[in-house]
Amino acid sequence: MSRTKNQVVSEPVAHDLLTTAEVVRLLRLRESGVKCPVRTLHRLRAKGRLQALLVGKIWLWPRATVESYVAAGLRQGVPDGV
Repeated sequence: MSRTKNQVVSEPVAHDLLTTAEVVRLLRLRESGVKCPVRTLHRLRAKGRLQALLVGKIWLWPRATVESYVAAGLRQGVPDGV
């Protein structure tokens, strides 16, 4: 891909990654009555239902993965483990 001097090229940005707190809010784990939302989120990651990246000591969650998990849940009811 060639670039000209003033051309802006779309590249992945940090907004495509969510923090653990943002994912808990997006999935509404607290409102659903889950006792420990963060632990539940990491359990879903350990089972392979959600992907996450460990950056230093912080887990970051790709927005597309979280949104596809939500879409799958809407299609077939609440997935196991939540």
